[in-house]
Amino acid sequence: NVLIGGATRWGKSNFLEGLAFSVINSGHQLYLADPQSSTFSPVWNGVATAPVACSTTEFLALLDALQMEMQERSSLFNAVRKPNGLPVQKLEEYNLYAREALPRIFLLVDEANSYFDSSQVIHPLADIARGGLKFGVHTILAAHNWRAKDVPRSLSAHFATRISFHVDDSTSARVVLDSD
Repeated sequence: NVLIGGATRWGKSNFLEGLAFSVINSGHQLYLADPQSSTFSPVWNGVATAPVACSTTEFLALLDALQMEMQERSSLFNAVRKPNGLPVQKLEEYNLYAREALPRIFLLVDEANSYFDSSQVIHPLADIARGGLKFGVHTILAAHNWRAKDVPRSLSAHFATRISFHVDDSTSARVVLDSD
């Protein structure tokens, strides 16, 4: 999971687009959310696994779909055994022992903090960030303005990788980098 901060015009959107193209070219599944439809406009609907979520309602539906995918993968993992008879625990093991491999899933969210106004978003997003990695679900959140009140610790604690492009204030840098 990756938390990204970057001021307007410093490359954050180009980075996200490059990451999205890399995900597609690697054969992984791509889920996108952008409340401003600027980095990920509906043009991306043709290559993404689901339509781009542009509203909070659409984002909640996207998160629900990802949670259902994680539940399905959990059932699939329980049905596949390692040579020692124990069930597989992570995607790499599943793909090694299952008949058919599962693709990685990437959720890329631009201007992520715009969705945090809704308390309904934080809990499912934190659940996906916390439990998704073992199922091959990677969450990348990006925004130009981060504040501690925007990113509750219950969510930010699940983002060990942090990237900070140029930011406009030290508060955003501190929140993104999790360090003074």
